[in-house]
Amino acid sequence: MTQSLENARQLLQELGRALKLDKLELDESNTARLVFDDVLTVDFEADPEAPYLHAYAILGALPKDADARAKLLEGLLAESLVMPGELPARVVVDRSIGMLLLSVPIPVQSTDFEPFERKVGALVNLTEEWMTRLGRGEFSGSSAQNKTSAEITDTVGHKTLAI
Repeated sequence: MTQSLENARQLLQELGRALKLDKLELDESNTARLVFDDVLTVDFEADPEAPYLHAYAILGALPKDADARAKLLEGLLAESLVMPGELPARVVVDRSIGMLLLSVPIPVQSTDFEPFERKVGALVNLTEEWMTRLGRGEFSGSSAQNKTSAEITDTVGHKTLAI
């Protein structure tokens, strides 16, 4: 096991303790999931060969209607996708599940918890903001096409820890 993978495990365990969870740890696939209020989901994937813990959050479903999907994606591209602060986040489309995701690589070269906690917190806050904007239809996409939290969890199929 590489040092980065061990660091990722330690940081997630400390995050779990900070959030008062029984445990938060990587599973056999090196993934973990947090669910906040049955609405916001943050998944973590550790790459044993990279010094990053990849974190991503589901923003919402792509509209089924091709015109609405095109307008949504055009609206997203027209936005300034420079995320605030030190968070190198990007909005991506996961075609396999038909969802928009906010993706962030979090460095795990050390086990310094405060920067890790700030990055996870920034991801959660930014995800809430983008989910709200998408729900209001700010990008010309229809919010009526969005799946529920339970449907998203079933679609992605990771182990879930609810907060």
